[in-house]
Amino acid sequence: MPGGAAGDWVVSPLPGAPLRMAPALRAQLERDLLARIHSGRYESAVALLNDWRRAEPELPQHPYNLACTLSLAGRPAEAIEHLRTAIELGWVDFRYMERDPDLEAARALPAFEEIRALNEPTQRRLAERRLSELRAQLGDGFIYEADPELRLVFAAGVDRPGYETTRAHLAAFARALQKEIFHRGIEQFVAVILPKPDSRMRGPIAGYYIPEHRVFVVRTVGREMNHEFVHALHHADMDARGQKHPLWLMEGFAVLFESLHIQGDRIILEHSSRLYELQAFARRNRTLPFERLAALNSETLMQAARIAYPQAGYVLRYLYDLGLLNTWYEAYCEGFAQDATGLKALEKVLGKPLREIESDWKKWVMEQRPPPLMIGRRTPMLGILTEAHQAGLRVLDVVPGSPAAEAGMAMNDIVETVAGRRVTDPQQLIQLINERSVGERLEIEFRRGSERFIIRPALAERPTASR
Repeated sequence: MPGGAAGDWVVSPLPGAPLRMAPALRAQLERDLLARIHSGRYESAVALLNDWRRAEPELPQHPYNLACTLSLAGRPAEAIEHLRTAIELGWVDFRYMERDPDLEAARALPAFEEIRALNEPTQRRLAERRLSELRAQLGDGFIYEADPELRLVFAAGVDRPGYETTRAHLAAFARALQKEIFHRGIEQFVAVILPKPDSRMRGPIAGYYIPEHRVFVVRTVGREMNHEFVHALHHADMDARGQKHPLWLMEGFAVLFESLHIQGDRIILEHSSRLYELQAFARRNRTLPFERLAALNSETLMQAARIAYPQAGYVLRYLYDLGLLNTWYEAYCEGFAQDATGLKALEKVLGKPLREIESDWKKWVMEQRPPPLMIGRRTPMLGILTEAHQAGLRVLDVVPGSPAAEAGMAMNDIVETVAGRRVTDPQQLIQLINERSVGERLEIEFRRGSERFIIRPALAERPTASR
């Protein structure tokens, strides 16, 4: 059962499950149940759970916990039947079921193979239910689809080409990340919600992931989508390992993989504007000591967000550039029970004390070259102004007579790739232009409605301002 009979098990319903019991009574029942289990009074615990189940018959936790108790009591065949009931009621965490120590006796039975076989149909049934719930909640104007391979359900308020582009990116991103670092994929379907272009999200936030409900919402693809999708993959990896990593590591991975492009199944990381912030803090000697960074909780993380987010991401980027990120992550997960912060794994993999690692990291940070934030005066001209969009970059304006105008681009075109790279952030386009010379041709794939175009304009010399 959750936490194990000897641990800090609590009886908690699944998200959205109705509660018909006062919190005080629930807490009392939990204490009573734990006392019976810890003292080995399994039959008494079974009686209590049966009473509780009659009060809340729709909750899958009760038959699941009955299965755990019966397995501990030496009645594994009965435990199997209660597992079936729990699954029928909506229990879907098969990975936890596979490692729950209370179910050891039940897992030893051949009948447990039949329980394992229920995993895939159960997950797909849940995906269809989630799609129905999303349709009821969001209404028309969305594309509602489940992707069994990605383990995602989509509610996309974009057109079909934009949706297909987004799904293709997430598929390539998932393959690359699972090869690179998160080797355990998503088991329980995650909902991806792309609001309609004219909808408003609360506050200035561009996206968020709710792990308890396995849903992420983003209003633009690109950095925001990458950030939240990394959260989903990381949480799936933690679930498979039975671990809960600290906030600095969760946000660090999400920041690390925000800005990138994918070549085949390889991730090519790109620096982002966060490097400017990090270097500014480093110059004033205001970066967080690693021990403080590793100890941040949800409250202190938000208080120190301006430095904590870029620093967490660039600690991991340092390991990535040294070719040691996966080595460190596996060493960290292996030694998680001894040190959940990740700092001892840093010392082990890098072979240095933490203070020396921190000093080397600061020097490395200052050696990195941030990306250009704007077009320079000596930079070639393409002639478009863009903004992040649900499907790429939306063209806001086209300079008359510019290479883009001569090639036929117009306002509201959606730029999807430039020089073979998927672009989702105006900064990526600026970087690609800054890397080129006047007269060099730049292949651009864009669409207008459902029509796609490929152009190869020659970049022009930027006109000098008249006096």
